[in-house]
Amino acid sequence: MILRDDSSLDFVSDSMHDMIGGEAAFDKAWPWLLEKIRSSLSAATEQHPDLLLSANLPDELGGQSFFIHIFPIDDELCGGLLVVIKDRKAVDGLQADLQLASHTRQLSEGFRQVAHDINTPLNSLAINVAVLKNRLPADHSCQEPLRSLDADIRRLGHSLQGLVAQPIIHGEAASRFDLRRVVLEAAVLVRSRDLLEDVQYDVSLPDRSVQIVAVRESIKQAIAGIIANAIEAMVDVARDQRHLTVRMSADDEWATITIHDCGPGIDSVSMLRIFHLHYTTKASRSGVGLPTARIALHGAGGRLQLESTPTKGTTAKISLPLAALQPHEIDQ
Repeated sequence: MILRDDSSLDFVSDSMHDMIGGEAAFDKAWPWLLEKIRSSLSAATEQHPDLLLSANLPDELGGQSFFIHIFPIDDELCGGLLVVIKDRKAVDGLQADLQLASHTRQLSEGFRQVAHDINTPLNSLAINVAVLKNRLPADHSCQEPLRSLDADIRRLGHSLQGLVAQPIIHGEAASRFDLRRVVLEAAVLVRSRDLLEDVQYDVSLPDRSVQIVAVRESIKQAIAGIIANAIEAMVDVARDQRHLTVRMSADDEWATITIHDCGPGIDSVSMLRIFHLHYTTKASRSGVGLPTARIALHGAGGRLQLESTPTKGTTAKISLPLAALQPHEIDQ
């Protein structure tokens, strides 16, 4: 739908009426929706004028859940707002389908990589076994092949562990949870993968609970993917300068997570395409991590933004709407 500068309705599509429950239901819900839109406009900035918010109609108005995307119309001939409303259940369904497709692709690529990784140590094991057989009479000359054999076994075990640990998300329902714990779990998950040596983690979380309503595993994997992306950006940074900073804060309506790396940054050309599916600046990556993370966060009514300065690193900013306060929280 389109709103004039004075917030009056200029155009409403038939599909908008149908989604609310008909023209009469829309007319009844419109004052509530208008107030929701007006109250959110103060969050717009010059750099990010569009807004994405989550809204749940009161039960007496239908009780549906929506995502509302607000775009300012800045044109010489007209002004106002373009408002796009999406049914949350439909968005969640599309998100689950994309996540399933993405994880299927990642699994197939993982199988190929693991097959290659297994082949190399197996050849090495065969050679070392032959060496051991030839040198059995000697006592100490076997130590080096044994050490080599041990290293190969470790590598094989690490590859298999990564394959087994690959998560597959199965249509989990949205629930209420503490975002602090999910951020911590995501950081621990990425750290356990040993993507890069000598990375110094600096994680700072609020003292009080930060409650949101979303698909928990989806949000966890999105944050983990962004952290992993930040770590891999520091591969060419000196080991004693690999710093990863994760900060989290919350106000009355939003939780904000910033993830900063000290990598080389992202050039302006790549920044324009960074959220395009299968676009990547790394030869070893599939280019689905950031787009999938962004969709997962949008599915929770949130936002993902990237800011990068050449030679000074990149900062990912995640914003997620807080859950409504429970009665005991209001009392506190």
